Amino acid sequence: MITFDFYVKNRAIGNYEKIDGTVTPLTTEDLLDKALDQAFIVLENTTIETIEPSTEVKIVIHQEGKEDVEKYYISGSDESTQTPLNVG
Repeated sequence: MITFDFYVKNRAIGNYEKIDGTVTPLTTEDLLDKALDQAFIVLENTTIETIEPSTEVKIVIHQEGKEDVEKYYISGSDESTQTPLNVG
């Protein structure tokens, strides 16, 4: 069985604080560079309302019979702005 723990970094004290809730599903992409790696999660049954963009987060993946895996990310926003290039 695979389970996940989700942590958010408290900027004031510099420690990661565990967020209670259910993390499902977890989808990760390990790309060419760690700066390009990304993850998508749904966090349910929690009291936290929002996670501000640029917040450091940690996901710990537990799998029976294997060592825990820690993954670190920076939260993003699902909104984007498109800016056209001025060529000329």
